[in-house]
Amino acid sequence: MFLIASLVCAHLLPIGGTRRLAAGALLVSQGCATGLVLGSWFSVPLTLLALPLALRWPVLAVDVDGGLIYVVVFGGCLRLFALSLCPGHEPLISALARRVHGALRPDVARYTRWLTVFWSVFFALALAAPPFLYALGPRGAWRWPMRGGSIGCVLVLMIAETGVRRMIIRDFAHVSIRTTVAAFRDATARSAIPTCHPDADT
Repeated sequence: MFLIASLVCAHLLPIGGTRRLAAGALLVSQGCATGLVLGSWFSVPLTLLALPLALRWPVLAVDVDGGLIYVVVFGGCLRLFALSLCPGHEPLISALARRVHGALRPDVARYTRWLTVFWSVFFALALAAPPFLYALGPRGAWRWPMRGGSIGCVLVLMIAETGVRRMIIRDFAHVSIRTTVAAFRDATARSAIPTCHPDADT
């Protein structure tokens, strides 16, 4: 509920008379949401300290807030995918596929490894997009990735990859995006990147 409220407040910001109110409500909503999710209220004093700054500079406060959330989310995804490609680890998507299907065929293992590489590159480009657009794009374009552009690309690429996968990998019991997302959530909830398995690399 608090997260939804913060999203609403962020979109109210451009309306002139509501800027300070929206920025303050955004900060309070996210502080409460963080406390509930983490089961700790350390975010409350931080919120109270930042609130006067948000009320004084509402546009800057929302931009900084959105940028921090963007970096944490996409940086975390990049770290998760890229570290799984290091020696001694199993590529993340290979691990997810093995969790759903068991031992992987050689072509499936190769495909899932390259798909892990693809998503690692995508998340790196997503992180680089705001500063690149800030330097070279139209005015305000740097906000586009943080305000739904990158998430939209993720959804489009996931749907497109589902079709590509079925064309490349034949005679295989493919699963839905929903099952894939559930496996990803289960893997990240364990807070561990699975180690290398011989049957995933052959």
